[in-house]
Amino acid sequence: MNPNPHAQLRIPTLLVAVLWVLASGLLPGQAAAQQWTFQNRIGEGTQLDAVRGPNERIHLVAAKYYQIDLNGQVVVSEPQGDGQQNSMLFPPAIAAGDDGSVHLITRHAGSPNEGYELRYRRRSPSGSWDLDYVIGSPEKRNYVVGAAWATPGQVHLMSTVGGTDVWGDVRVWSENGGSVANLGSLTGIWRSDADARMRARDGRVYLVSGKCDPANLGAAYLSWGDGGAGLHGGLAANMKKHQAGTGRRGAPDLYLDRVGNAHFTYGAAEEVYYNQYDSGGNRKLASDVRIFDALGNWKLLFGLSAVASSDDGQSVVAVGLRTDGSDAASTTNILWTYSTNGGQTWSAPQDTGRITTAGEGRCRPRLVAFGRKFFMFFRERTEATVTMGTLLLQPDGDGDGYTSDVDCDDGNTEVNPGQSEVCGNQVDDDCDQLVDETCAPGMDAGTPLDASPIDPPDATSLVGPDSAMADVGLPDPGTIDSGSDPQGRDASGQGGDASGQGGDASEQDLPQEADGGPGGDLPLINGVGCSCQASPLGGLGLLALPAVVGLLGFVRRRSRARSVG
Repeated sequence: MNPNPHAQLRIPTLLVAVLWVLASGLLPGQAAAQQWTFQNRIGEGTQLDAVRGPNERIHLVAAKYYQIDLNGQVVVSEPQGDGQQNSMLFPPAIAAGDDGSVHLITRHAGSPNEGYELRYRRRSPSGSWDLDYVIGSPEKRNYVVGAAWATPGQVHLMSTVGGTDVWGDVRVWSENGGSVANLGSLTGIWRSDADARMRARDGRVYLVSGKCDPANLGAAYLSWGDGGAGLHGGLAANMKKHQAGTGRRGAPDLYLDRVGNAHFTYGAAEEVYYNQYDSGGNRKLASDVRIFDALGNWKLLFGLSAVASSDDGQSVVAVGLRTDGSDAASTTNILWTYSTNGGQTWSAPQDTGRITTAGEGRCRPRLVAFGRKFFMFFRERTEATVTMGTLLLQPDGDGDGYTSDVDCDDGNTEVNPGQSEVCGNQVDDDCDQLVDETCAPGMDAGTPLDASPIDPPDATSLVGPDSAMADVGLPDPGTIDSGSDPQGRDASGQGGDASGQGGDASEQDLPQEADGGPGGDLPLINGVGCSCQASPLGGLGLLALPAVVGLLGFVRRRSRARSVG
């Protein structure tokens, strides 16, 4: 007689769970990865700028002008574009007004030393291109440009002008419905290789620039002023200097959220730093936060990045370019990182699996956000086309720095992958699918989590009559003799599978990569860590399948032998 009438049921069920873990390639603590999806060749060109506009449209300028909806579909394609699409030049500029107007600065005939013909173009809210004229005269190194729509009737433009050697000034313009007025120049904040940006929101115009001087003298600058005739004075008065890291600084980027915050990244030697200013002009982080490092050595060393934020300023995404070591950073891997608490802490960088060219830092991606949906635009390395990436960043309901796809209780700040397991509280504190696994013997250590975010499948999907296990003589779970009840109830008198049903809820509604590389979630840095790692078994789980199947057959035969004995 079998001393334990439930042994035949328990042992195969346990091994089925082991088999599920191995076959799925998932181990406790592994979570679904947030991933970018990519769409190739959405536009023509190599140098680009992109901004958010009204009516849930993204406005992009490269070799042509495009509008893209939130489904990633190009809904407008028009020939008005930039005439200087060499990857070793800086990009054109675009601004989109709340009234539906679009404003471009594009570069045309000329050369770096002699200057380019700069054209201002306006697309009216009705969709017609009603203004197109040349701004001033060509000037040396006037190839870095910017545009900002402040309010109806207040549009501001920016262009650089070369001075002695590689140094120069940033010139600020006001557009007056058919002509421009020179409001003045900002000196000492720009060098020809360091780039600049201009954006506006709610009547305030922001400017960022870089001065990549050697010998640790380089700096990045952020400034702002109210739109109108006094803009130049406001920009000069509110200039903020940033010098985190070492070596040269440059390649700043700027993004304005919907609540008045200015998000700012810039590069130092092989690093990228982040900070944020509120609508009152106050720095929100006491010191600049390093979000990328070890980005590789190239001619000017400083890190290359782009940044964007959700509407409320809490979810922030940044990309950084890891170079191949060539002088021009001609081959770069696109990395990305994110924050869910307004930039205070950031995830460890992840590789998107995509490659672009940086063109000596002059050819960088652009990021745009609607809510927590982020769009990235960049040049394909081997052809003159624009690729778009899309990411839906998962929410962080309890604000503990872990998004809902890795946090098994997103309403409790004491439960997340960065916590240590607390023995005896019957809670999966560290989200590794186990409860109290650190308990001493006798305390039911290692109890599987009943309500796991990664539920094992129904055992019938693994050991049914049509499964591979039928060949080794393992009985169907529906016909296993539990030795207790002819109706198949367990020892507690309850029917059904105690392990639960269903798939992995943590992977539902996540964007999937259509054409790209890996992008798994990695630990947070800056004091907030994530212990979830990719399974060390990976594809080896399937290799272990024959061994586990054989073991199941062996256990069943031993169980039968004991019953007969």
